[in-house]
Amino acid sequence: MNGGGSHGGNDFASTSNAATTATTTTTASHTAAAAVVVSAHPPPPPPPVARSPTAVVSVSMLAAGVLSLGEHEMYDDADPAAGVRQDIPSLCFLLRHKALGRTAMFDLGIRKDLEAFPPMAQKWLPIFNSRVEKDAAEVLESGGVKADDVDSVILSHIHFDHTGDVRRFPRATVYLSAAAAKAAAAGYPHDPAAEVLAFPASARIVTIESAAASATGDGSATLPSFCGVGRAFDVFGDGSVYAVEAPGHAAGHLALAARVRVATSGVGERWVFMAGDSCHSRACYWCGDDASADERRRPVSRYNHEDVRTAQDTVDRIAAMARHLGPSAATAAATDPDAARVLVVLAHETERLSEVPVFPACLEDGEWAK
Repeated sequence: MNGGGSHGGNDFASTSNAATTATTTTTASHTAAAAVVVSAHPPPPPPPVARSPTAVVSVSMLAAGVLSLGEHEMYDDADPAAGVRQDIPSLCFLLRHKALGRTAMFDLGIRKDLEAFPPMAQKWLPIFNSRVEKDAAEVLESGGVKADDVDSVILSHIHFDHTGDVRRFPRATVYLSAAAAKAAAAGYPHDPAAEVLAFPASARIVTIESAAASATGDGSATLPSFCGVGRAFDVFGDGSVYAVEAPGHAAGHLALAARVRVATSGVGERWVFMAGDSCHSRACYWCGDDASADERRRPVSRYNHEDVRTAQDTVDRIAAMARHLGPSAATAAATDPDAARVLVVLAHETERLSEVPVFPACLEDGEWAK
């Protein structure tokens, strides 16, 4: 979700205009702009093979809030003047590494006290009609996990529907990209005109890049690419979880790839690829695995990405991964029982709530992983 400010302000004025007035001028300028083009990418390389049978985590998906998004903020071919909006969940993920005794969250959803956001953000927050029955910490508590048990919070980026309230996780170190950390450091109240919150002084902030560099000291904790999507940083140092560069949406936007099952005889590795805000609808990355699937995919919206063409390229790469390595892929590689399979989950992918196990259950216990 693009909330404006230093990490997306160029697009937000158009977003708010379309959401509130849907003027003819906005529609005309959208029509006149160069179209965002969906492209097909070749089959990607498989994920890295486990170096150890213990290099595996458990992943649980939970919803921490709901917000409203206009269709023109999801798809570039949607008409801003139509005024069609959808309620979408703000998903976040609990990762538990039994062998290392680590517990982490990827994203935190929406915080309850929206009034805590900067004065400049209060101008546009009502557009999204955010509702939070339980925040991430409360959802965890309801499933028997204490917020104090979480030692790491990994953020995809610093938009309001992902950062939650890190104060709710007092023992956790916050990990994010260097670009996102820089943007947050310039947030409110350091800059009274900022539209994003700076992290509280008590927060322990570590960049993913520096964490990976110190994990081994020889650069081996960084992969050139994860399944063709982007450069990948080893989060725990054992190859079980990678923070993956997924550029286009916001400064330093990251996805997270987690191995949830190691290979056994006749069953390949299983991975969950948490794609964050790479796109905001399944229709952008998945329309089947047949030869014409890419022709049916919808383009990402210029209203919701800092660099829409880079964002589209990122989604095209994710689409290739989903098509050729996804649980239902019909390609030659995926029909091999020993092949790795990757489940893609967007941060706002409504369909997943009814398709896979939801916290306190684990994603790897779903039918897709068998």
